[in-house]
Amino acid sequence: YLTNPERVVIDVKNAVLKNRTFSLILCDIDRFKVVNDSYGHLTGDKILIEFATLLDLKIRKSDIIYRWGGEEFIIIVDDRMISATKLAEKLRVMLEKHRFFKEIPITSSFGVTEHRKFESVDELLLRIDKALYTAKISGRNTVITS
Repeated sequence: YLTNPERVVIDVKNAVLKNRTFSLILCDIDRFKVVNDSYGHLTGDKILIEFATLLDLKIRKSDIIYRWGGEEFIIIVDDRMISATKLAEKLRVMLEKHRFFKEIPITSSFGVTEHRKFESVDELLLRIDKALYTAKISGRNTVITS
């Protein structure tokens, strides 16, 4: 999974230039620092790999997933926000039910938004970040749209 945020920005800019309809999903593993502190970074790394693999298996071939940084992942969804929101909720439930390495319970928070006509990439990324932040302060393990 690409970990270079500049590559995400380039791909989002390309989607904007092509005037495509697309949405973004930004997800974050809830309380991941606790996992690293309690079980160690090697276990944390295994969970990150398992988490990313699960995401990748459940998205469509036309969607693209990137590691945004740390325990955050961003997905470019080649569809409208309603479809992206349904996908995010499906992913949230699947991750919550999954038995991760060492049976560590994992939940995740999601922000979802659709690109708006004439919106800059920076504005889009700011909106998706705010949606994820709202999911976090709303109690985590939820999907928030913006």
